[in-house]
Amino acid sequence: MPRKKKNETDSSTEGNETSAGAEGMEEAKANAKKEPMFLVEISQSDDPNENGPVDISVNGYNIQVQRGVPVKLPARYVEVLKNARVETFELKDGKQQRKSFKRYTYSATPVDE
Repeated sequence: MPRKKKNETDSSTEGNETSAGAEGMEEAKANAKKEPMFLVEISQSDDPNENGPVDISVNGYNIQVQRGVPVKLPARYVEVLKNARVETFELKDGKQQRKSFKRYTYSATPVDE
């Protein structure tokens, strides 16, 4: 089989979209429209190094949310905020103890579409 040069493409697959891929995209769009929405406000932090926008990523889709500004978000992003935790360790009575707390303080109110 001949080797392809770097700038050559395989024309047999070029421009062909599988029907399963197209159906998956349509299904994803339909599900996104049905997904519950929330009005979310992420509180300002006491730490001056933590007052920038908050990056939230779900399945490769990234968004930035400004702190102190109410924004409308799909439920999947609220779930990420809910599960974002920080773990610290303290030395108490000569033993190391783990503490876990929420990474972001926020409010989330369901919104009707």
